[in-house]
Amino acid sequence: MLKRILTAVLMLFVLLVVNSAGASNTVRIAYSDIDNFVGIKDGRLAGYGVALFDAIAEHTGWTYEYKSGSWEQCLEWVKNGEADFTFPAQYSEQRAADFLFSRQNCILDFAAIYTSGTNSDILYQDYQSLQGKRLGMIKGNYLNLCFDKFVGSKGISVQKFYYSSGAEVNEALAAGKIDAIMSGNCVLDEDKKLVAKFDYLPAYIITGKNNTALMEQLDQAMRAITLENPYFTAALYENFYGRADKLAKGFTRAELAYIQTAAPLRVVGDADNYPMEWLDGKNGVYKGTYQDVLKVLAQNSGLTMEMTYTPDMASSWELLADGRADVISGIVWTKELEAQYDFLHTDSFLKENYLILGRRGESFDFNSRLKVAMKTSFIGTADYIRQKYPQWQIVDGDTLESCLEMVVNGEADIMLGNSIVMTTNRYLSKYASLMPVMTVSMEIPVGFGISKKCPPEVLSIFNKSIQKLDAGALDKIILGNSIVKHRALDWREFIKNNFLVAGTVFFAVLALSFTGIFLFLKNRQQARFNNSLAEALAAAERARSAAEYAHNAKSEFLSRMSHEIRTPINAIVGMSDIAKLRAADSQPVLDCLEKIDTASRHLAALVDDVLDMSKI
Repeated sequence: MLKRILTAVLMLFVLLVVNSAGASNTVRIAYSDIDNFVGIKDGRLAGYGVALFDAIAEHTGWTYEYKSGSWEQCLEWVKNGEADFTFPAQYSEQRAADFLFSRQNCILDFAAIYTSGTNSDILYQDYQSLQGKRLGMIKGNYLNLCFDKFVGSKGISVQKFYYSSGAEVNEALAAGKIDAIMSGNCVLDEDKKLVAKFDYLPAYIITGKNNTALMEQLDQAMRAITLENPYFTAALYENFYGRADKLAKGFTRAELAYIQTAAPLRVVGDADNYPMEWLDGKNGVYKGTYQDVLKVLAQNSGLTMEMTYTPDMASSWELLADGRADVISGIVWTKELEAQYDFLHTDSFLKENYLILGRRGESFDFNSRLKVAMKTSFIGTADYIRQKYPQWQIVDGDTLESCLEMVVNGEADIMLGNSIVMTTNRYLSKYASLMPVMTVSMEIPVGFGISKKCPPEVLSIFNKSIQKLDAGALDKIILGNSIVKHRALDWREFIKNNFLVAGTVFFAVLALSFTGIFLFLKNRQQARFNNSLAEALAAAERARSAAEYAHNAKSEFLSRMSHEIRTPINAIVGMSDIAKLRAADSQPVLDCLEKIDTASRHLAALVDDVLDMSKI
């Protein structure tokens, strides 16, 4: 009996321990919907904060229950023990009286003002343009106090409207109920732009005052994450918010005034760099990736641009240096190049991947003095390579084809080529003896050059417009230009680079041709035989028809004549019989009549014979 009681007590104790452990492993997190920090996306909870807590769970073994509410509700739930954590919370002495703060901040929060992408009344860093405007804020957000200090120091008065969550304040901005929002970190799309950054504060994860052990576990996990990867939160931020220095900004008053009054910008580029940029000889229009990007920048900024024709890129650089051009497209920037041609570079809008091509089957030591073939007009790329690989020797070629030929002929060891240009123009198939050296790849940033003779607003307008470029839209531009078949297929190149395949195809076509000729002649002979046979059969059919017609005509004639002859014969025979009966006394009559009778009967016999013949 005692044994049973001890067993039951032991089982109850084990159950209590298991339940206690299970309960301790389930952490309740209260959250307010904040743009890309935590919220429902595509039917599931996602965001910076969710990813952070998932990483923490790898060290603590926690599972989570998320509870959504307003920011004020989240604070209240954590305070009274209905939730274990909430975030992101800025530190204040008043909050420290009720909550424990994580030792390490979970995110660096920017205090900023955003407006809609189409709003032209509120200007970048022009605080007076905020005067009297309707600003939306999240109720209970500590950043509201920072904003009050900021507008107070600037002497600005605004109308404040409070909302329960980031989703609600964004909806109000989209609906036009407010002119701008005051918030922390924000994902900027084409519908929003940054107009002011006035402070930044670290934000923390907080819990109730009595949850010391729970907070200690969280602090240890966050410390372990940082030791493993000191840049974990920075990478997380870029993943969910993008680079902080790339936030799309609104235009200043001076920039807006320039846009409204400026003459068209004179743009020069490369007439022979298909598909990145090229001159269409049919209509004299510049086309390509760089041109399509310029069109998007013009749309984003309101600037007007006009292309100026130059025969080559070297001429474009000269026009820029002389002040006869304002913008040069698709350049690789170096300090030496900037000083030589007197321009300023924009932010890069694209990183181009370059292939390093060498002779098939050969290996290369990239630390040695290699001869590198490069197109003469690629001045910026050549300077970039000299800085990155000073031991390399640049060998100039007038065209990409001449550079490839130099590698084939041994005049150069390798050649650098834009991967899109190489594949779109089918250079890799033309020069089958060359192949990419896969051990080395290179990404080179590409942007625009702005003449120093232009007002400073031009550079800042370009950079702000580049920041608005959508990565998906840029991919579509690149793909749309890459699939255009500008260069016709050269069959001589195909035969040269695929001799065995071409030979096999040739003999197969030759065999098929002979087979076709043989079948053609055989079919022709068979057709002639069939025609002769058909003619003979037709002649026989005509002869048969003619014979049948003659036979029928004969039968019909004989039948008709026999009946016509029979009638008078019958009359003769009948009269003869009567005469015999009445002229008994006249012997001569009788003799005549006898002869008539004999002849008539003979004639009747003949007719019967004719009738018998007609039946044959």
